[in-house]
Amino acid sequence: MSLHGKRKEIYKYEAPWTVYAMNWSVRPDKRFRLALGSFVEEYNNKVQIVGLEEENSEFVCRNTFDHPYPTTKVMWIPDSKGAYPDLLATSGDYLRIWRVGETETRLECLLNNNKNSDFCAPLTSFDWNEVDPNLLGTSSIDTTCTIWGLETGQVLGRVNLVSGHVKTQLIAHDKEVVILDVRVPCTPVARLNNHRACVNGIAWAPHSSCHICTAGTHIFIKQNEM
Repeated sequence: MSLHGKRKEIYKYEAPWTVYAMNWSVRPDKRFRLALGSFVEEYNNKVQIVGLEEENSEFVCRNTFDHPYPTTKVMWIPDSKGAYPDLLATSGDYLRIWRVGETETRLECLLNNNKNSDFCAPLTSFDWNEVDPNLLGTSSIDTTCTIWGLETGQVLGRVNLVSGHVKTQLIAHDKEVVILDVRVPCTPVARLNNHRACVNGIAWAPHSSCHICTAGTHIFIKQNEM
C-alpha cells in the first residue's frame, strides 16, 4: 500500500536476462504468479517463477530452473479451480511438462513425436485445452500441428498447417503497447508507454479485466492496472 492508502498501479520485476516468453498462473491460490522464459543466445537458458509479495508490493523470484534453448512459449495448466497438479508447459526443441513446487520445479515428462530421427523440428508455439486440460496442441516449423494426450504422453492426432484469417490484433510495437477494443478497432482504448525499449511480450491477468503484464527487451516486467 502507498502512503495514501492506494495500491501501486505498476509493479516492476527485473529479470537477469532478456524475457522472451511469459504466462500468468490462473490458479485461485496463485493469483499474482508468472512464469518467465529467458532469451540467451546459447543452449543453456532459464525459466523463472515469480510471485507478488503483497505485503511490500514487490515481485520476487520463487525458483529458477534450467531449460534447453529459449522457450518459444510458457503456459500454466488452465486450472482455474485448483483441481489439478500445479503444472507448467514449455516449448522449444520439444514440449516439456514441469511440476512446480514451493521451492523447486522438476521435469514431469518430455513429449517427442519424432523419436526415430535425430532431427528435431523446433516448436513455434502450443496451447493448452481449457475444457480438457489433458489435451495440448503444438505447432512446429515443419508445418505440422500435433495434439497430445497428457495422461498417456501419446500423439492423438497430427495435421498439416492450415490457413486462417486475422479477426483482431493486439499491437505491441516499439516502446509502447496499444490496446484495442474490437468493436471500435480504429481507436485505441489505452496506450502503455512506460517501456524504454521494444516490447516483446504481453499477458492479460486471468483473474482481472484491468491488469495486463508487459515485457520489454530491457528486461523489465511491468504489471499495469488499466
